[in-house]
Amino acid sequence: MSEKQAIIVIPVYTTQLTVSEHAALRQCFDILSSYPKCFVKPESLDITSLVRDYPANHIVPFPDTYFKGIAGYNRLMMSPEFYETFAQWEYILIYQTDAWVFSDRLSEWCSKGYDYIGAPWIPKPKYRKLYYRIFNFLKRVFCYISGSSDYSRIYYRVGNGGLSLRRTQLFAQIAREMISEIDCYLSHPGTDFYNEDIFWSLEVNRKKERLKIPDWKEALRFSFDKNPSECYALNDRKLPFGCHGWSKKKMLPFWKQHISNI
Repeated sequence: MSEKQAIIVIPVYTTQLTVSEHAALRQCFDILSSYPKCFVKPESLDITSLVRDYPANHIVPFPDTYFKGIAGYNRLMMSPEFYETFAQWEYILIYQTDAWVFSDRLSEWCSKGYDYIGAPWIPKPKYRKLYYRIFNFLKRVFCYISGSSDYSRIYYRVGNGGLSLRRTQLFAQIAREMISEIDCYLSHPGTDFYNEDIFWSLEVNRKKERLKIPDWKEALRFSFDKNPSECYALNDRKLPFGCHGWSKKKMLPFWKQHISNI
């Protein structure tokens, strides 16, 4: 592993973490102990107590506005300044406090040469049935004509940003060059289909390929997000490098089988 291959970036909003968030941070610092880590935090937040428990190598403050809900986070994750902050590293691994890693395979994933990797959006098994496929096709046609959002467009696309690997300098470059598209996304606050990971997964490559992204089958080996039981079956009943959203109520019954002491 090159010293400048990757840095783990952990966004924090508060020092009052839940039990599951503490578990996620302990796992990150234990399993990925050989990589530098950085807490990204609001300027006004004192995280001295957090760093005492989790001794990150770096602490980078950003204006508080970036940490006011999902809309603020989207602005941060689509700003060139964010990626330029970490320009000395080839990759950043975004590790939100509801992420988890099972093994130290970060260097392996960096060596694959992809520009962006996150958990693929895998739908529930019922959506593979013929009548659902017909319904979704008709829905896509309607949404295209009406100009409305069609969530099924992200099915089997890559991928969720909560645990994601990003090529730092290329992301900074694209964020500078696609200002009008980013402004469009930011003009839809509170709309899931315009979140920052949708921008990087779908919008950036919509007209031409600018980011090298793996297909959903390979991305399943990187991370699971929604519908982890289905992800597990599709991944030959093997755990990925990590996962996101494991502590959510719908996900926890599955992950309790694979994450001890939760």
